[in-house]
Amino acid sequence: MFCYFVKKLLSLPPNTPSFFIYSEFGYAPISRHVITQAVNLWAKIADAHPDSLLHNCYVSQWGDLTCPNNWAGQLYELLNSFLPAEVWHSVHPTLIRDYKAEIILKYVEGFKLEQNNRLIQSVIAPFYKSIFDPLGDVPRSYTLLGLPIRTAGLVARIRSNSLNLYICDFKLSRSNYCILCNNLIENNWNHIFAQCSQLTPLRRKHHLNNWFTEILSPSKDFCLRTHSYIREVSSAVKALSR
Repeated sequence: MFCYFVKKLLSLPPNTPSFFIYSEFGYAPISRHVITQAVNLWAKIADAHPDSLLHNCYVSQWGDLTCPNNWAGQLYELLNSFLPAEVWHSVHPTLIRDYKAEIILKYVEGFKLEQNNRLIQSVIAPFYKSIFDPLGDVPRSYTLLGLPIRTAGLVARIRSNSLNLYICDFKLSRSNYCILCNNLIENNWNHIFAQCSQLTPLRRKHHLNNWFTEILSPSKDFCLRTHSYIREVSSAVKALSR
């Protein structure tokens, strides 16, 4: 649901992969809050009075973590990938709380790495793989520049290699051929920003001759120039279509 609203906000295609949203914008998953609450519950149980029902249930099930109905085992299954062994076996509330931030950090880092790996192995590679650094900082710099929503959405669409470009309710490509130069299009973005001979004057006007280098780490100026360029492209196509 979270990714659904991000796509709506930025006018991204509905089939934009969720792992692109997480990796590109640096969002942590809602499941992070599940991990947080699980650690809080675990510390509460460990801190409970030894005669309390909650504490006794936990202790009685703690020794058999393989039972599918064992809720202590389910808690362990949820957390064990992010826990140093000594933390689980100590069952000390102070130690659990001390490690809380580290547990959540390990979870988020593991999640980001998983999303990054899924992204660079997806169908939007090799284009995105060539501009994406899985070890780089997230979120990507352009998401922090205070850009207008439509501009940020356009840059996100370019970086996600969305194959169809819709601006002002029209589609730039006609079948597999450019409506402007009638040449075969292999990739909409490469064609618009580098190959279409009819757009060369516009590219020069907006200083976009090095767009592939600039899209690696888009500056605010580049994003605004790109949006202005696409608007003029849309006007040219609409005039030609009349």
